[in-house]
Amino acid sequence: MIAIEAVFISLIFLFGIIGMSRGWVRELIATAGIIVGLFIINSLAITPPGAPPETKIFILTYIVAQLTRRPFNDRITQLVVQLSVFGIVTFFSYYGPTAMRTVGPVKGLFQRARVGCQEALLGFLVGLINGYLIAGTIWYYLHLTDYPLPPGVWNKDLMSATAKQLIKYLPENFLTGLTLYGIMAILLLFIFVAVT
Repeated sequence: MIAIEAVFISLIFLFGIIGMSRGWVRELIATAGIIVGLFIINSLAITPPGAPPETKIFILTYIVAQLTRRPFNDRITQLVVQLSVFGIVTFFSYYGPTAMRTVGPVKGLFQRARVGCQEALLGFLVGLINGYLIAGTIWYYLHLTDYPLPPGVWNKDLMSATAKQLIKYLPENFLTGLTLYGIMAILLLFIFVAVT
């Protein structure tokens, strides 16, 4: 069994490398899309009829559970629906419009290399953030639903101390409410300034 924290860190670095090749503006647009995906899942939560008031689930999970005649708190339904919505929004934020600001005419090979290095470094850093948001959200939903995976893949009881510590720092643990709204507003403003 491979450690979940190793997969988490590997995915973060993979997205960093992807960000290096795409550039920071494209990665920042993807970040905004990822934050929108989190926003959709967090803000469209309802309390199902007959459930305690503190029980909140994503509305689409409730609809799918009703259509498939499964209980609304079915772990597999919750995991599949939330990751599907998050995955679709994330896919289109990466695939969507590639608004790349031109760097402008630069003279000389050194200046071009310097601009390319800065672009790659910023793209790598924003890609790391995107990797953290994507891998962290997937891990959070797996953890929230008690890892409904085949036996021997991952289990709450068999996790290392490092993995248990990292769970506290997953995006969904602090990107809620006003924090999520604030980050989304700042990102959209920054993208508007960067692209125009």
